Amino acid sequence: MGKTRFGIRVEDKDEWERRVPLTPDQVAAATRDPGVGFVVQPSASRVFADEEYRQAGAEVSDDLASTDIILAIKEVPAKLLLAGKTYVYFAHVIKGQPHNMGMLRTLLDRDCTLVDYEKVEDAEGRRLIFFGNYAGLAGMYETIHAMGQRFRALGLETPFADQQRPVDCFNLASCAENLRQVGERISEEGLPPELVPLVIGFAGYGNVSKGAQSVIDDSLPVEELQPEELETLAGRSDLSPHQLYKVVFKESHMVEPA
Repeated sequence: MGKTRFGIRVEDKDEWERRVPLTPDQVAAATRDPGVGFVVQPSASRVFADEEYRQAGAEVSDDLASTDIILAIKEVPAKLLLAGKTYVYFAHVIKGQPHNMGMLRTLLDRDCTLVDYEKVEDAEGRRLIFFGNYAGLAGMYETIHAMGQRFRALGLETPFADQQRPVDCFNLASCAENLRQVGERISEEGLPPELVPLVIGFAGYGNVSKGAQSVIDDSLPVEELQPEELETLAGRSDLSPHQLYKVVFKESHMVEPA
């Protein structure tokens, strides 16, 4: 029986994408099986260096034509889909997303097999590969950065403007340290009176929300409120410019019974 060859595609949808479907350690573990081989497309931005994959036993090459199964994170451009291959990635087609229907048609026309991470489920139909805490972490840092830039555009200077985007941080710890310094400035200098009270709302309490909440809980001066308290918040006499307010909305706050 011949060797099954896996390809790991270079991620090129976004210039800052560093994620990988398999780490070098996982490739090394898989290639202990003599019937498994890997070809990894070279990348200057991937979180792991090409040489780490070579040392793990993979071939580093732009050419994936010799592989059977091609692994990726984001969508593969239709023009780059190789006929007859099995592709494994987040395809974003299961809801009929219009912008990816051309890619799906090309997969069909070229007799490819698509394994969409979104449809990897257990026996109960529950997704096994999904957005987790890290989506919330990255999204919250992006949101805080964008909020600071938005306030600045409106003529309001805040410590939020100094928060870096995740793509500009070396790692998660440096993002957190950056935001901790932002939090210290809020505690010491306060926010402009036009922004008090500043409320950050979270629609839901799943994995993404928990990750996002942990960002502000760990680094910013914040008081948690119940949604029912929002209506009277502005009238409170103890509002402080040196802290933020946080509220988590659940189903009962977002859906009205029929």
